[in-house]
Amino acid sequence: MKRKTIGLAGKTLIMTLPAGWVGRCGIRKGDDLQVYETGKNLTVSPDSVDQSMEYSSDISSLQKALPSYIRAVYQAGFDGVAITFRDLIQLGRIEKILSRLCNGFEIMEEGHSRLVARSISRNDAKNLSAVLRRLFLSVILMAETGHGSGKEKTPLPRRVASCYRRIARLADHCRRILSRDHSLSAQSTINLHAVVSCMDRVSLYYRRYFEGSSEQPEKLIKAYEASKKLLRSIYELFYKFEPVKCEEIRRLRMAISRYLTSPELTVSGASIIAVLCIWSISEELWYAFFSIVALHAISQCYGEMPSILGSVEGGVTLAEK
Repeated sequence: MKRKTIGLAGKTLIMTLPAGWVGRCGIRKGDDLQVYETGKNLTVSPDSVDQSMEYSSDISSLQKALPSYIRAVYQAGFDGVAITFRDLIQLGRIEKILSRLCNGFEIMEEGHSRLVARSISRNDAKNLSAVLRRLFLSVILMAETGHGSGKEKTPLPRRVASCYRRIARLADHCRRILSRDHSLSAQSTINLHAVVSCMDRVSLYYRRYFEGSSEQPEKLIKAYEASKKLLRSIYELFYKFEPVKCEEIRRLRMAISRYLTSPELTVSGASIIAVLCIWSISEELWYAFFSIVALHAISQCYGEMPSILGSVEGGVTLAEK
């Protein structure tokens, strides 16, 4: 629908609201409205929309699906969740899942068979910038985990598992913020979700690569080294977009493909899994490339996300420490 603006006192513009929408939402004279700026668009909603969102669920029948279910509810962006549980054993599992996988969620009420967990952390776009950068850097650091100095006291599998858990928490936190944030357009939100999911899956493939990694063929090692360069290039493209980097990203992807399909590469057993992991990492980063290009096109057209895209310099320094 169209609305004509009315000029008032020089620079002030007034626009009428649709009567049907006003009636459905119960808007009255003097009520506050939430106005969100999304590029060239404005979204208007009742003030009550920003009040806390809470979800209630009986999960007493869940067993192995329990962690995935709680993570999905957390990612959806609810301020609080009321959970009905089966017994003390399941309660212990829920407490462990909340503490390990749900950043900023704490149990506020607990009864005989019911608990209420609520968010105590910020979930706005300003926080998204910091969490997203940390996600990128954590994946880069994880990729470097396999080449420690040899002086680390923590065994490689434990270091990798610790990195993976941290990345999963950061990815979930990003998805949670994106589910709640009204300042970004649907196009930006969809593509940011895609980038976050790619980084999450890349960390999973690196974990599996390191878990099965011992003595690897030379071509596979070269493919792994190229994957680290490709990951760093994707990170730099996101934060400091330059079209020339697109050529470098394609070149690295093709290099990985040549290493993994080389007739000189003979693999068996665990090495087959390692090959599949590096191949999957390459493909995930290639998918992320498309979303990043789309994000920068949207940013250039609508002026979105300047604080998120930022500068790469500080992050590079941190990643190399």
